Amino acid sequence: MASNQKGGRLGASVAATSKPSTLINRNVTIKGRRTSLRLEAMMWDALQEIAIRERSSLHLLCEKIDSTRSESSLTAGVRVFILGYFRIAATEAGHAGVGHGGLKAPARPGTKTSSSEGSQA
Repeated sequence: MASNQKGGRLGASVAATSKPSTLINRNVTIKGRRTSLRLEAMMWDALQEIAIRERSSLHLLCEKIDSTRSESSLTAGVRVFILGYFRIAATEAGHAGVGHGGLKAPARPGTKTSSSEGSQA
């Protein structure tokens, strides 16, 4: 049996000092087959937010990611998809599409702007 310098088994000291995993394991169904994904809580939150924004279920979103991914695993594909989704949203065009970004400050609720004045009857 291999041992470290202090006479203990290799790996015993590593196990005692390693932090518990922050990954959360959940099951998703893709094309009728159940599979598991291990992601950080923030990644699960982001994936759920994307599913809501896209009016999709988590399962259908994962199925779409699986069918278009080039990464080696579904988990890696999901992470890359989430990053890409929010990177696109962070562009000037992405912000403008939802009323963010650019140099003009958005109008405050209840204030009149030239575009809202013309639309009121």
